[in-house]
Amino acid sequence: MAYKQVKHMGCLKQKNCFEGDIKNLRPFFDQSMDYKVLARPTPMPGLINDSALGKPLPQRLFPSAPPFRKFCSGTTLRCMLPERSLDVALQTVYVDPSSVKERHRSHRSEDLEESLLLPFPAATRRPRFASMAGTGVFQEILDGDVYKYYADGEWKTSSSGKSVSILNPATRQVQYKVQACTQEEVNKIFESAKAAQKLWAKVPLWKRAEALHKAAALLKEHKAPMAECLVKEVAKPAKDAVSEVVRSGDLISYTAEEGVRILSEGKFLVSDSFPGNERNKLCLSSKIPLGVVLAIPPFNYPVNLAVSKISPALIAGNAVVLKPPTQGAVAGLHMVHCFHLAGFPKGLLSCVTGKGSEIGDFLTMHPGVNCISFTGGDTGIAISKKASMVPLQMELGGKDACIVLEDADLDLAAANVVKGGYSYSGQRCTAVKVVLAIESIADELVSKVNAKIAKLTVGLPENNADITAVVSESSANFIEGLVEDAKEKGATFCQEYRREGNLIWPLLVDHVRPGMRLAWEEPFGPVLPVIRISTAEEGIHHCNANNFALQGCVFTRDINKAILISNAMETGTVQINSAPARGPDHFPFQGLRDSGIGSQGITNSINMMTKVKSTVINLPFPSYTMG
Repeated sequence: MAYKQVKHMGCLKQKNCFEGDIKNLRPFFDQSMDYKVLARPTPMPGLINDSALGKPLPQRLFPSAPPFRKFCSGTTLRCMLPERSLDVALQTVYVDPSSVKERHRSHRSEDLEESLLLPFPAATRRPRFASMAGTGVFQEILDGDVYKYYADGEWKTSSSGKSVSILNPATRQVQYKVQACTQEEVNKIFESAKAAQKLWAKVPLWKRAEALHKAAALLKEHKAPMAECLVKEVAKPAKDAVSEVVRSGDLISYTAEEGVRILSEGKFLVSDSFPGNERNKLCLSSKIPLGVVLAIPPFNYPVNLAVSKISPALIAGNAVVLKPPTQGAVAGLHMVHCFHLAGFPKGLLSCVTGKGSEIGDFLTMHPGVNCISFTGGDTGIAISKKASMVPLQMELGGKDACIVLEDADLDLAAANVVKGGYSYSGQRCTAVKVVLAIESIADELVSKVNAKIAKLTVGLPENNADITAVVSESSANFIEGLVEDAKEKGATFCQEYRREGNLIWPLLVDHVRPGMRLAWEEPFGPVLPVIRISTAEEGIHHCNANNFALQGCVFTRDINKAILISNAMETGTVQINSAPARGPDHFPFQGLRDSGIGSQGITNSINMMTKVKSTVINLPFPSYTMG
């Protein structure tokens, strides 16, 4: 039987690189590390014999495959030495001596105790899905290494000749580039949008809904490329990235159905219901589109919070100009292409990319804008001051308080504190931002929360780590500033503060007092303060004293207390015995004070993106309908 020597694949001329007999790598073996062999068979028979290959791997590992042999000492390989330890699944290459083909399998370390494994750094591990961004049906949205913008039903390159770089939060290297559009290109987009909207408003409701359903199906069909972008642009864990895209497709479909129901109904009023009038006037009122909606979603949900604006606008008969966030722009461009493939009219939906410093104010103050739907931070307050006489729908963040009473189910509360405070590294407007715990149960609650934090995984979004890098270095620096302030003022750190680049390990900060920044400011990261309170009223007061007022939650077994506290908390939504959350997407979603203007949710968004028009029929004499 002939065998092939396994030689190194490619040429890896960099540090931490090893080439040579694999027996020399044994000092580096570590069962907690991620392993991968970079190797392929080459036609050099006779250098590995049957006895050298050793025992066959257990057939139970490959119930439907022929026997495989493991690599052994004497095989020449090249590999990368490990840079960090991660307890992850192992990946290795096996050679079938009968066919001389590579086989890749993943197993836990205990299943591969006697197999030869070569260390490979987790940071360069192959992602869970192959790169598909800008390929296949999305190929036309890419020009070289720069993604195009979308206008007039076409993908275009900007006349500026410039691009905006998007950094991967995990690697801090340039991942993508998008067009830096000019103000003149923005002007043309609004001209096209205005013309397209006039025609779209005349399209029957059922046809608008049909087009949205088609876009939803395409979004789900092509979820992998968008999920890949979310992983690389905003460091969203892979499974959550896929979920966001699927959820977005569901949102589009629900909006189509809800729009048909809402917009098919009007009102009929008669004049004699008001004192002093006879029934000689008949009023017909209906909802009509506003015109052109400027949609500006945030980085943390660049697909879902984009379609939550686009879909209601389109079903209501509006045109949409989308300005995606820089981090998340490429995911947004892929999403827009699904609408393009669905066959929406030219100019009805546009996507403009570029630097906010150059086109931000120009967009929000453009005379062609008839409505602005914005989700983000303090920028929204500035927009609201500059926007002129147009309806605003804004969600601007929160400092969501979690009040835990003495009679609460502490296991339930702890689970929701961790879920609400640390999922997606705390980068959610509805994340738990401060825990207000009654003193008598605070120690036990903190202990339970710490036990759950210890189980959170920290690492790469490709590996579905619970905690991944925050979106940018500036965000990480801001979070660190809050942490340092709390430390200087005597807060108790339940874990050691640890940061590598944009990656911040989860931290629970106990004994936070009102004089600390962390008590009031929104970290938007995996850092959660605990304030100990004496009474529920003290917790309510702290909640209501904050400028933010998006959501809050209360944990208690007494429903009467829960309702009273909910009524007293001045926030847009209060969750009882659950962490704050946006959704399901048809639920009303709104904030008070600096947390926003207006209300979101599918139904509310459709209504907000329309206006009422009345037609009054004047009769020559009173007329009463007879039975």
